[in-house]
Amino acid sequence: QTVCDALTAFFDYTGRWDERIALDRLAEERAVEQGDFSKAGWRACQASEMHFRRKNAVDGLAAAERAMGHWQQAPEDPFQLGVIFRRRGMGYKLQKHYPKALAAYLKALDLWRTEPPESAHIARVLNNIAEVEHITKDYTAAEQHYREALRIAERVEFREGVANYTGNLASLALDRGDWPEAEARARKALDLAEKLGHYELVASDCLRIAKALAGQRRSAE
Repeated sequence: QTVCDALTAFFDYTGRWDERIALDRLAEERAVEQGDFSKAGWRACQASEMHFRRKNAVDGLAAAERAMGHWQQAPEDPFQLGVIFRRRGMGYKLQKHYPKALAAYLKALDLWRTEPPESAHIARVLNNIAEVEHITKDYTAAEQHYREALRIAERVEFREGVANYTGNLASLALDRGDWPEAEARARKALDLAEKLGHYELVASDCLRIAKALAGQRRSAE
């Protein structure tokens, strides 16, 4: 468990997703052997997130349901139920079941509102809600939720969230054809992602900048 905690960000940010899934799976099995079902659930959830990042909805949802099974054997915790609903939402979004994804995210948000009203977890699920609204072209609602996620992430010093949500606002500006706004947002996001060493976000932001420049007929750049 200690090794997982130490290497999670490194594996995630540098794209070593296979290694992270394998380590989480081993740690999940060890936790079950030791009767630590709370920790087993968290390791299954972490593996599920990596499956979703790889666009693998089937394995991601399966890992989320394993987590639910583990947590049913641990002391009841409403926060953990919110984690499961968020993971289900991620799977439904990949499967393009957008109403089901939005309902799952809203359920997670409702469960987490009993916690401190501003946290990294609240920021994450607000961003997830915005992503579904963005995909379904409800741009006004998407912008509202992206901005709220960003505000909370900045307030609680959730650096990965700040970088991610700034980039998502750049993507929204791209879809609206606001090329200067998209470029400015993407450049800011790129700077934040490079400081984190988060390779996936760096690549996404470079692509956003390229699209914004192309939209402004600055093809050479």
